[in-house]
Amino acid sequence: MPATNQRPRFGARDLVYAVLDETTDIVGGTPTYGSVKALAGLGKIGVNPNDTQSTLYGDDQLQHIAATIGKIEVMFDLADILPSAYAEVLGHTYAAGQIIENVADQPPYIAVGFKLTRTGAPTYEYVWLFKGKLAKPEFSEETKKETINFQSQSFKGTFLALASSGNWRNRLRTDDTSAPASTITGFFSSVVLSTGADLTAFTLVSGTGSSSGKTVTLTFSKASATNAANGSAQNIQVIKDSDKSIQVPTSYTPGTAGTSPTLVLAFSAIAATTYTVVVNAGLQDTNGVSVTPKSIAVTVS
Repeated sequence: MPATNQRPRFGARDLVYAVLDETTDIVGGTPTYGSVKALAGLGKIGVNPNDTQSTLYGDDQLQHIAATIGKIEVMFDLADILPSAYAEVLGHTYAAGQIIENVADQPPYIAVGFKLTRTGAPTYEYVWLFKGKLAKPEFSEETKKETINFQSQSFKGTFLALASSGNWRNRLRTDDTSAPASTITGFFSSVVLSTGADLTAFTLVSGTGSSSGKTVTLTFSKASATNAANGSAQNIQVIKDSDKSIQVPTSYTPGTAGTSPTLVLAFSAIAATTYTVVVNAGLQDTNGVSVTPKSIAVTVS
């Protein structure tokens, strides 16, 4: 059974923002934000990640495709914006009911969140964009004529990935049965960097082997209740050092999840000698985080 049903999008609403303390967004750090504030009257919103793909040909055929995103362009229209919010998101001064704009003003990094309405009763897609700056909006008005034309406030911004994690967006469907109710309820109370999953690095740290037990046990580093999820011959290679032969396990069994998760490789037979174990990014933990590619020496006794 799928976690969600097919429910097309047909609307956008409830735009919010929070100012990022950019000194906290460093490699290995945890980004922190100010309080979440509303930008009411969302008319439309667009997000363009400027994805590009590079291709590599060999032997007269396409062999590899790699994708990357460029600057993430965001635009949205508001029915109106409060002077205090306008000043905050663009880095201006607001005092005594006045917005003072200086040539040296710089906009802060902000996160923006919003809801996309889907068919259902009721069903939404919740979205956070983690880090970006808004550009000063253009201003063009016209006098009132026989027919009134309302003028919305349009904003454009450039967003990028967090330095701390490489993540740039979080999306959640409210009808997804795997999403915790508490995450859905509090999604816009603060900037949700993840939906409860631990997205920190998953790293191979050591290995031991038993020739009598016909096993090699790999130990990983992960400070949460997770484990290896998809061990296979495609993402784990066991190479006998003496003759460089590849030893293929008959099974891959995760141990008990915890701060030192393990993966037990069983063999029909394995000699008491030294092996090189290589893991690649195809191996993932139960949160979908790819292992850090690495090779280690393992002695089977």
